[in-house]
Amino acid sequence: MQLTYEDKKALHKRLLDCYMTVCKGNFSELPNDNYIFSYIGHHLYEAEMWSEFPKLYLDLEFIGAKLKITGPGDLLVDYKKYRKHITAGDENREAVFEDFERFIRSHGLDLHRFQDIDIIQCGLQETHTNHVYTEALKIARRRPNKLYLEFLLL
Repeated sequence: MQLTYEDKKALHKRLLDCYMTVCKGNFSELPNDNYIFSYIGHHLYEAEMWSEFPKLYLDLEFIGAKLKITGPGDLLVDYKKYRKHITAGDENREAVFEDFERFIRSHGLDLHRFQDIDIIQCGLQETHTNHVYTEALKIARRRPNKLYLEFLLL
């Protein structure tokens, strides 16, 4: 059966909508089905859901989940492949992207290999001007029942 361009686009969107229902809109809670974390970028691209790229790929909790399942290589390939959709030509988003990419390069392998490492705690070890640190601090403040340590260098 030959599908039209619009049919294919609709099917990719439908698949993502089904996953969104399963994880209740929180993509960091996607199930580890040995598929979606590896191919979510492809489906977003094919569904032309451009606005979802920065929401996902600049979300520290999603990045932590993806790193634990696929490792840093897969995430960095996505960063290279979908950079223009993640940053959308925005200078500020470009700076955020670069901080996240550096963070993935430096901590990604450890987060993948040692499943108990908390990405938020790792993020709090970044410099205070780093966008990953800022995002980690926001998340830590939303979690009053978890203990996070903040490193102060004097």
